[in-house]
Amino acid sequence: MEARILNTSLIAIGILESVESIIITERYDLPGDFEIYAKYDSYLYGLLLKDYYLIFPDTDNVMIIETREIKTDPEQGTRMVIGGRSFESSLDRRIILKQIIINGSLQTGVHDILNKNLVACEFPQRNFPNLTLVSSADPLVTSLGLVAQYYTENVLEVIQEICRQSHIGFKVTLNSSNVF
Repeated sequence: MEARILNTSLIAIGILESVESIIITERYDLPGDFEIYAKYDSYLYGLLLKDYYLIFPDTDNVMIIETREIKTDPEQGTRMVIGGRSFESSLDRRIILKQIIINGSLQTGVHDILNKNLVACEFPQRNFPNLTLVSSADPLVTSLGLVAQYYTENVLEVIQEICRQSHIGFKVTLNSSNVF
């Protein structure tokens, strides 16, 4: 399996191929994760930087590199271990700064949380570039309501809990125009 390597500007800078092992775990209501084991290659290791992205052809998940490690073993030689989580984990990097009160549509409430904390924040430096929200037309989602208020909670934890209580999942994908 190979993967495209994208920098933080979402520009493809290389291809990851010829690895010993790739483990990808996708989840329904949590960020997925991955781990890559490969023979050490200084050029490739230089491309696999923290916060860069990996796009695997067999999944529509966008993975963020979070850990890089070089291990030396007398039997297996020098290997690199690269790990991280899917883009949904980016929600873990934000807290809800201003109180949000939701009394109505679950989908509208979730969009309000994400808009105010990741897309159109009062503080522009908190915005995630290239992130847009897409509404679901699924009646199982559009029929759900939510009555809640949030303040200073972690955005990922809030979204996970809303989804678990409503028995729905969530996912962030990257389209062909490099928009999440």
